[in-house]
Amino acid sequence: MNNLPMIKDLLGTKIVTDDEISAAVDTFMREPAAMAFRFAQGFTLDVAAAVKLRLWAIETLTSLEATDEMRRAVVRTAILMARPKKA
Repeated sequence: MNNLPMIKDLLGTKIVTDDEISAAVDTFMREPAAMAFRFAQGFTLDVAAAVKLRLWAIETLTSLEATDEMRRAVVRTAILMARPKKA
């Protein structure tokens, strides 16, 4: 079991930056099947897997009514709620 803190906790302690989270969102939006995103402090996260764990994220991403802003927001939230691995 992964006992590491969530990305939101790492953001709160400035181990992960907001710019890194934005870059992870950008990477997913360009290539949803992209596997691991590596944060500067050696943490990695499979963003696609993090998004797949959240039914509301999948529903929003596949909705014809969802705007790009809404899609980016759900990906960001899924990332914030995910637990990364430490390399």
